[in-house]
Amino acid sequence: MSKPVTYLCSAIPLTLLIACAPEDSGPPASFAEGCLLNTANACNDCVVLEHEFQIGSVAGPGFISGRGGEDQIVRDGSGNYWLGQREHMNVYGPGGEFIRTVGREGEGPMEFQYAYPFHSDAAGNVHVWDPLNLRVTIISPDFALVDEKPLSGRQINDMIAIDDGSLYVMQTWSSDPASLGQPLHVVDAREVLVSFGAEYGPADDPSDFDPLDLRFAAAAPDGSILAAHREEYRIEAWSRDGRLLGSLTGPDLENTPFERGMVTPENPLPNHLSDMHIDASGRAWVSLWLRRADWVENSEEDPEGGLMPVDMDLLNWFQSRIDLVDLETCTLLASHEQDPFFLDFIEDGLVADVEFSSEGAPLVNVKRIGLRGEAGAPRGP
Repeated sequence: MSKPVTYLCSAIPLTLLIACAPEDSGPPASFAEGCLLNTANACNDCVVLEHEFQIGSVAGPGFISGRGGEDQIVRDGSGNYWLGQREHMNVYGPGGEFIRTVGREGEGPMEFQYAYPFHSDAAGNVHVWDPLNLRVTIISPDFALVDEKPLSGRQINDMIAIDDGSLYVMQTWSSDPASLGQPLHVVDAREVLVSFGAEYGPADDPSDFDPLDLRFAAAAPDGSILAAHREEYRIEAWSRDGRLLGSLTGPDLENTPFERGMVTPENPLPNHLSDMHIDASGRAWVSLWLRRADWVENSEEDPEGGLMPVDMDLLNWFQSRIDLVDLETCTLLASHEQDPFFLDFIEDGLVADVEFSSEGAPLVNVKRIGLRGEAGAPRGP
């Protein structure tokens, strides 16, 4: 079994889009006015990670298929980790030991077509979003069905819980004439309470949007909703009633328009954001995939005449980075680069990344993360 490029393309879909920063007309004074990220004094060795345990196996119980969903990991009220596996979920104990699977393929109760666990509420229940069955399934810590909430939408790209799961924020592009092109929606099951966040495109045409153009949503401690653009380094804060509260633009991701089809030296896969988490202090943790300078040298010809990474391993093309951003001061506090791809910010102080066994099986590392010297942060090397 080779290290699968298809695993990473399905678990963390590579939306092939342009990334471009707005023209610089001078740095505004604050996040509320729309600011440019100050990167001048970022610390490159202040983000500390400490390995806790590894989940997954090379074969047998606990094996991670790599077919998608692995980038959504939730810890329930019992300390167990739920990891999506398309039509079911693998559940691992507090120390990473495999416990059981939950769910099966189908459309009935406790059945899934694409299971994404995304929230654990105060009662310890796990909320599981299924963009194909168009519903959220709520499951108790003892693996019993609690409730099902139907959803409306088409291509749902992201989902977060607010008010401890009584409401959700859904990232999907609206085709409703009343909110055409709006990407973010506060929903109570099928009822859309408010839609916001639209940027229509160069022609300001409400129909000019790409349904695969992702936003990563996150809830802030002050109740606002944060959204990060996948195709450009831009973070926005929105109120519950859809008012833009502030925005930040980071460095140009140095992409060129990607022509869907073959990858070539002139047509590379884009750099992009892959996840965002807002911690209890209101700071943004942002993960990115960035092309290596020697990515072409680490390529071989694919059957169609384009390029593919050597050994079908995307680590030969990309490196992973986490940025810690103080939104209030528009300052990049710290950055950390590493080879294993960051999969998910599980919760405050916990992150997951992925590596591969010699047989090509994906293995997920759960790590503590923090800023060197802060209370509760790992000591690090």
